[in-house]
Amino acid sequence: MTIERMLSVVGMRHWDEVKRSWMGHMAGLATSVAPPDPGLERLSPLQESVLIDRRPTPDIDGVRSNTLAEAIYLYHKAAHAQLAVARLSTAGMTAWAMFNAYHSAFLNAKAVMALLGVVFPKVQGKDWIIDVFPVPDKRRNNRKFKMKADYSNFVAVSIPKLDQRYVWQALKRCCANTMGAWPNTPAVALIKDIDWERVTPPRNKFLYNPPYWPAIDDLSHDVVDLEWDDLIQAGLDPESTGFLLSLSLDMFEIARWLFEDFGSDSNLFAAQIRGVRWPSGDIAGEWGASVAYQRRAAA
Repeated sequence: MTIERMLSVVGMRHWDEVKRSWMGHMAGLATSVAPPDPGLERLSPLQESVLIDRRPTPDIDGVRSNTLAEAIYLYHKAAHAQLAVARLSTAGMTAWAMFNAYHSAFLNAKAVMALLGVVFPKVQGKDWIIDVFPVPDKRRNNRKFKMKADYSNFVAVSIPKLDQRYVWQALKRCCANTMGAWPNTPAVALIKDIDWERVTPPRNKFLYNPPYWPAIDDLSHDVVDLEWDDLIQAGLDPESTGFLLSLSLDMFEIARWLFEDFGSDSNLFAAQIRGVRWPSGDIAGEWGASVAYQRRAAA
């Protein structure tokens, strides 16, 4: 089965309906920032279940509440990674700032999908894609009106191995198949258009190519006067020096809109994301990644 076929399990959904459904699974959320307890990969009822590819599975206790908790925790982790980007930039370690920017972007991609109901847990040692908001078969091809579903089932499909490229392809599909979210958010259009197979190589060069270093002169001395504007692009070109930074800033915009919109409807959810540690302009003074973020967000 191709990855495209595997990802076809991720169907259409309406953001308002997703939010409405989540309201019934918030009672068990932690009162402060904490990892999901126990988390999908330690949730005994899920780990002991028999999942059948693409067949609706009756809800398993804890799957939805842990998925929601995972979304919140991933959002906090993504923010913390982006804070590391800003702090590394103030230290003049621009190349490593951009490397950490990829981790922020990746965590935000998984946070967005988890909040939309799509997660990638290991179940009994195998990688799976689970969609807790599957489209009822009779409405699978309907893109014209808001769906009304009780969501008493979820759908899962096993994958041979979770390649990070598949996460980006799944994110593209989630963005394209979610109605009612992200009004006038250019970053969503950029993610929809990006070539998912080209997202990870710029990050991999740092890890696997010993002589690789980006076109930034910070290997032998700190760069404290770099014009970060030169690294921020109008689009998302994986071949550009600033691609990883730009990707992280766009993913921040996508995630922030989704999480804050939910928070505007739920005080309990708003409390879960209050205090998230996104970098602010005063962290980097008049230059650096946080200023680049502000300019990117204002564009």
